[in-house]
Amino acid sequence: MKRKNITLLSILTFLLLWQVSATLAGNPLVFPTFSATVFRLFELCGQGGFWQSVFHSLLRVFAGFFISLLLGTVTGVLCGVFPGFKAFCAFPLALIRSVPAVSFILLAVFVFSSDFVPVFSAVLMAFPVMTSAISAGFGFTEEDKKLFFMAQVFRLTKMQKIRFVLLPKLQDFAETGVFSTFGMTWKVVVAAEVLSIPKKALGAVLQNAQVQLESTTLLAATIVLVALSFVFEKLLHKGFLCLFSALTSLNTRNFFKKNRAPLYRLPEKENSSSVKIQNLTITKGEKTLFKNFSFEFEKNKVTAILAPSGSGKTTLLKCIARTEKDVSFLFQEPRLLPSLSIYENVFLPLSNFFTPEKARELSEKYLKATELFESRNKKVQNLSGGEKQRVALARSFAFPAQILLLDEAFQSLDLKIKHSLEDSLKKLLTCEPRTVIFVTHEKQEALDLADFILEMEGQPLKIKSLTKPGNL
Repeated sequence: MKRKNITLLSILTFLLLWQVSATLAGNPLVFPTFSATVFRLFELCGQGGFWQSVFHSLLRVFAGFFISLLLGTVTGVLCGVFPGFKAFCAFPLALIRSVPAVSFILLAVFVFSSDFVPVFSAVLMAFPVMTSAISAGFGFTEEDKKLFFMAQVFRLTKMQKIRFVLLPKLQDFAETGVFSTFGMTWKVVVAAEVLSIPKKALGAVLQNAQVQLESTTLLAATIVLVALSFVFEKLLHKGFLCLFSALTSLNTRNFFKKNRAPLYRLPEKENSSSVKIQNLTITKGEKTLFKNFSFEFEKNKVTAILAPSGSGKTTLLKCIARTEKDVSFLFQEPRLLPSLSIYENVFLPLSNFFTPEKARELSEKYLKATELFESRNKKVQNLSGGEKQRVALARSFAFPAQILLLDEAFQSLDLKIKHSLEDSLKKLLTCEPRTVIFVTHEKQEALDLADFILEMEGQPLKIKSLTKPGNL
């Protein structure tokens, strides 16, 4: 049975049990039947005063919700970015969460007008919910840090990092916060209306029905509350998804409409040179990875680095990426931007260096070279591991850099995909030579791809040998 049918069956069963139980109870004052409640609901819907109460309650709900949303988002971002501010806010936020809502409502009755009490109470109780959700989103994992490092290597702007790295990470946290805040606001506004009794409010309708023992009116108004909450939650969900989609998607058509100029100057190829490392010392904790290490990686040649796992090969590449400006990087993992398509992941870094037309031309060129052009509009979450790494290869080669760093880029792939990617890399390097520094732990991989093989050993790492594959 389909899920919708099961839900409908559940609702019908509940209504049937309500009708039967109320009939058996035989006391409509305490337990009215469903049919009597529906009849009263239609009566209320025909009264203009009832809809005025609904309208004013909705105004209070949305006023409290949007104020809570804004205040909670700002506070949550500040807590996420500044640990000291988070520590400062910890006590008041915990205090607000632990105090019953009715206590704040009753205190507010003495200070504010009955019309403003619901809004104030809702904001006070709901904004900590949004604050906690947004703040939790700033707990960056190791994967998040890797994605930010990728954005740094490929020279994404601050705004691009926020839109395409930070916001997609925050989406689930923000969604939880938005809907929890809305639910809290709705409940607190109605509860505050019951206690403060504004002239026009659904809460006042509930209060008057309770005082006058009109149980059918009480239940009918409650049905309206539940229905409105359900409808607006659905609308809010669609609006939230549309907003985040607009913020985290890249509309490449807009680039061409605006005739956008490049943000960065292209590196001059004639000035490119070898990569020189002089007297490099790197320590990690109590471990010394390199000590006074010096080496020169030859221009437009592929140098493979062989060394034991965990000895510092990746750390060396990161150091080069941070010190050399003219660098592209093919990481162990694809590190693609999750909200963008295959084409957009390649196009975005290029758009900062080229005109939109040139960026599009280069993106298409390298997607064709890596056999991805036909599937260029696919989102990255729909790709296999091999396809993702192929996108990363296209991005790293399309990026205007003469130094290409490869960090065990094919290690997690099956043999067929691995050989296919190696062939793609060879073809690209044949057409456009680069200074490639290639970290691997597989000697055969180094023999297949490299012009030089640099074997290292020891702790700190030292050069064991430098050989050419043809001489082995």
